[in-house]
Amino acid sequence: MKQLFEQILAILSTIEYDLATALLALCLLLFAMFCNQVLGAVMASTCGQFDSKRLGKSIIKGMLIAVAVSLFCIVLDVFPVLLERVDVISKDFKASKIVTVLEVLSILVIAIMKYCKEIYEKLLTLFEVNKEEVDNLVDPQNYVAEKEVV
Repeated sequence: MKQLFEQILAILSTIEYDLATALLALCLLLFAMFCNQVLGAVMASTCGQFDSKRLGKSIIKGMLIAVAVSLFCIVLDVFPVLLERVDVISKDFKASKIVTVLEVLSILVIAIMKYCKEIYEKLLTLFEVNKEEVDNLVDPQNYVAEKEVV
């Protein structure tokens, strides 16, 4: 039993930097999902349609996605190590034959960008700000021209 525990610890100690990066991206995705859901609830409450059950379900959905993606990344990171330990693959094996953590990270980045865009649009709506006003305010050409005048 002790030997099995030591082997499991040895496998877990091989978790690579990619997994930590994927978990960080997953945290950012959770923050973006939560922010998006809260803003959606605020927008619904201004119309008198606030639904606390829907908000709760969305938060639970986000947490379940986080658990699932975390476990999937761990499986992808540890699986080649396990195969190497039982001499199914060599040490030079590249995980390109299976889904890599980098591919999962790409999915997370796209999802984060999607939620950030939705959050941005909701903030514009909540504060009744026109997108053109924001574009003119943050336009680098306007910023440089103002600096030169001063």
